[in-house]
Amino acid sequence: AEANGIRWDAALEWIRSQGPWDDAALRQAAVLQAAGGAEDVAGSGVPDYYRRPFHAYETGNLNWEAAFEQELASRAVGARNFPEYGERGEEAFRG
Repeated sequence: AEANGIRWDAALEWIRSQGPWDDAALRQAAVLQAAGGAEDVAGSGVPDYYRRPFHAYETGNLNWEAAFEQELASRAVGARNFPEYGERGEEAFRG
């Protein structure tokens, strides 16, 4: 990502610094999952695939780390797939 112009480390540090982040909702979702419940704290339902291992996230993509990195990962994929646009590759893809 950094090699393609995405300032991953700096952006991730900034995102993390915007906390404190409340883990209560994530903990409650984990408790519901362990009890066999399929709904999140809002009752809208959390798909099973959100709780499966996903790339580097052992607990799936229903966690803060995945949330922090989502936009950065999307930008990195755009930069990789549209190298002529560099860090604006995602915009070229979605544009």
